[in-house]
Formats: sequence, structure tokens, C-alpha cells
Amino acid sequence: MGEFFADQLENKQGKRFMLALGIVAAVMVIAGQYRNYKLNKSHKVAEGRVTDCYWFNGHRSASNYRMKYLFTVNQKQYAKEAGVPCTYLSESLLKKKMVGLHLPVIYNPNDPDNNYLLALESTYKEYDMVMPDSLKWVNSFLNCK
Repeated sequence: MGEFFADQLENKQGKRFMLALGIVAAVMVIAGQYRNYKLNKSHKVAEGRVTDCYWFNGHRSASNYRMKYLFTVNQKQYAKEAGVPCTYLSESLLKKKMVGLHLPVIYNPNDPDNNYLLALESTYKEYDMVMPDSLKWVNSFLNCK
């Protein structure tokens, strides 16, 4: 893949391509930061339920496990996914411990599609919230501690 980008830089068209790729990447980063800002500025909490866990990729790297979860706002159900930081868990153990578990979900009341599953203590802190003692085992489990 590195050869592809090196080849692209050797001609004018390739340089334009790389510039366009950089602009698209920057816009995506800015859009993600803006969504996070909106969620941080104004959010509510709903109860979510983990419905499935699965292997996202064929090799182990950060967040290759995914958790599917559901939550409801104003009688509308939202189905979303979140990454799992620990790569040392087996899929069967992850499913056994997590599927059916109820966890808080923060969401933007004006845009519930902008949401985040609160499973890690670091996420609670990011949104100036305190993780309940009853869920601290989830943080340890998902961080492989």
C-alpha cells in the first residue's frame, strides 16, 4: 500500500490525489470532533443493552472486537456499535459477559444518532460523569486488567 502512495506522489495527478485525500481526512477529523463537542456540550443518558459482540477483522489490533447495543429515545429504538479496547479476550467470553448487559448511553437530545456507550471509566471522565461502582468490573474486563 505504501508503494501506491509513493507512486502517486511522482506525478501531478498523484499530487492532486494526495492533496484531496488529505483534505478529506481533515474534514472527517473535524466533523468527528464537532460531533464530540456537540455531545459533550448537551447530552442526556438512556439505558442501553448490549445485544451482540463479534470479531470485526481477521487479525488482532485495537478495537477489532465490536459490541452492538440498543437504546430508546422517545419510543424510537437506535441500534449502534462500539469498539472494545481489549484484544486478548475470546469472542465467546466477551459474549458471555457482555450480551444482555445494561449500560448507560449518552446521546445528543437533538441528534440521538450522536451517542456513545458508557462502558469505560475514561469515557465517564471525558463527559464529567462518575462510573457507578456496580459497573467498574466492566472497565477492568474490557481493558484486560
